[in-house]
Amino acid sequence: MKVSRRAWGAAAIVAAIVFYALALRGDVYEATSPHSVTHTLFGDGALRFAHPVWLSVHFWLRKSYSVVAFTIVGFAAHRALAPVRRPILRAALLVGGYSLSIEIGQRIIDGYEPELESVFDVGCGAVGGWLAVLADGRLKRAAFDARRHSARARLR
Repeated sequence: MKVSRRAWGAAAIVAAIVFYALALRGDVYEATSPHSVTHTLFGDGALRFAHPVWLSVHFWLRKSYSVVAFTIVGFAAHRALAPVRRPILRAALLVGGYSLSIEIGQRIIDGYEPELESVFDVGCGAVGGWLAVLADGRLKRAAFDARRHSARARLR
């Protein structure tokens, strides 16, 4: 089944709006925080932020969640847009820009993140865009291989 670019565009917009709204809600941020996971797996000490903060399990789980969300937005956007010569660069810039808009929104509402972490988050957005294009290529190759295998089986 082929999904139209327009449908992918709608999916990208909906995903972007939902993730943007979730990123700006402090209560949702806390509710989806991996505190219980880190507590269960690593004990009470893992819940405290390590010094430096990038050594914290919580920090890396939170950033992993964001990369997954950015990959979802980037995948839908990539499928919605016309082919270009450098799709990875386009996706990284597009999703990185989207991540920057989230950081600006968070700064306006709360201002609770240090600047270095905000820069890291924008990088996570660019990585999500990059992963989206890679995932799309893998899925297209897998579908092509499946069709080729099916055609060979019919010929036998």
